[in-house]
This record gives sequence, structure tokens and C-alpha cells, in this order.
Amino acid sequence: MVITCQSCGTRFQIRDELLAGGPKRTKCKKCGEILVIKPPESNDTPGGAAKATSGAAAKETVKAAAESADVKSRKTAPTAPAAAEKPAESAGKPAPAEQPAAAADTAATEEDAEDIQAKLEKRRLQMEDEISGRLNKAALETLDFEVLGELAQKIKSIEDNPEFQPEPSTQLFACIKCLAIYSLFTEDPRQCANCPGDVALVKGDDILKQFGMFNR
Repeated sequence: MVITCQSCGTRFQIRDELLAGGPKRTKCKKCGEILVIKPPESNDTPGGAAKATSGAAAKETVKAAAESADVKSRKTAPTAPAAAEKPAESAGKPAPAEQPAAAADTAATEEDAEDIQAKLEKRRLQMEDEISGRLNKAALETLDFEVLGELAQKIKSIEDNPEFQPEPSTQLFACIKCLAIYSLFTEDPRQCANCPGDVALVKGDDILKQFGMFNR
């Protein structure tokens, strides 16, 4: 009996007595195709049964492969939109590693703003002292000696008073108009509360120095 492999076309000679016990399965020695060989029937030509059986097996193989591919496509198709939605949902949320970094940047920005504000305030006070110093010098040079002496005596008596314990960051100031004495912090405005208008106060140390120059 002669059979033909439907995959590669190789022909094989099979002895009929090998098929006496019924159909046999064998493998093509050339391409490895599985062949089912049935005993020849009276109405079939030699090799016809082998061809028919091999063709049916090929059709079943193609059908099974198509069904398997269809099942795989049905399983994977619903998961595709879900996979596409995950990046969209997580896009609005910062990654855990980014949150501490963002908090550190915010804290650094706030510290920089506070540092700049402190420097500006310090510079403003320095400018006020410079302007006040020039105005005070001009005012003291034209101040009546008796008024200068009275202010110097008031300041001296306050400093010599044992009960007077000023804060480390305070200074004595005097108004050359109403002769009032003030103890002010560095950030306090240099204006007299008794006199209307912008009447600048004079440092007590400058008054004592000016009085000492005239009192030599």
C-alpha cells in the first residue's frame, strides 16, 4: 500500500499486513506530519484512505487553531481599554517619589521669600537711620544750647537711674520740639507721638555728644 504525506508530498510504501489490526498512526519521516493510516477498502484506490484521513486531520488542525485564536482575542480584547485607562487615571496623581520633592521645593521657596523680606526690612531701617542721622545732625547744629542742655540732662538722668533697665535692642530718642524722651526698639517708627506731622526723633547718644562738644 502506498500513502502520500499531504504536507510535504512524500510517498511511503506500507505493507498491508501492518494494517490488519486496524488504523495506525505514524509520522512523516521528512516533515514530521502525523498521519492516520487505515486499511484499504475495496472501492478506494491504494493510498486514497491515507490521503483522505490526512486531509481531514489537516482541516481539524486548521479549525482548532482558528478557534484557539478567536478565544484568545475575546479574552484579551476587554482588557485593552482597561489597560489604556490606567495611565489616564494615574496621570493626574503625582508619583509618590515626586510628593516629597514638591514639598521640599515649596519649603525652600518660603524660606527664600522670608530671607528676602528680612533683608529688605534691614536695609529699610539702615536707610532710615542714615536719613535720620543727617536730619538730626542738621537739627542739632541749629538747636538752642539751653534746649540741647535740657535734653542732655533728661537723657543722662534716665541712664543713671538704677531702676532703668532697658532692653538690649532699645535706644533713647528725644523730640527736639516737645522735649519728650522715648525708649524705642530698632523697628519702631522714629516719630514723636505728641507732635503733629513728621517730626523725626533724635538719638540720645547724638544729643549727649553734641552737648559735650559745646560743654567743653
